[in-house]
Amino acid sequence: VSPPEITKAEKQGFSAPDASWFRNETKNYVERLVVADGALIHSLVNPDAIRSITGEHMEGERNQRLTIWSLLNVEQWLQNSVS
Repeated sequence: VSPPEITKAEKQGFSAPDASWFRNETKNYVERLVVADGALIHSLVNPDAIRSITGEHMEGERNQRLTIWSLLNVEQWLQNSVS
């Protein structure tokens, strides 16, 4: 049973990761999931476009966190749907 301050609390939104995500520790995860050869999302999105988007973000040229977040979710959905 959850405490009333949780169950009676007003709903609040959920935001995607901030700009620091998908750099540093999670960089390898992104590369492994959506950049590497064999990613299922490559059948839907041009791999060069994915490399460009992730590269811009990881190099700090442009904040692409929301796009990367979407790519990761689509890839995960594809992996779960195919298996």
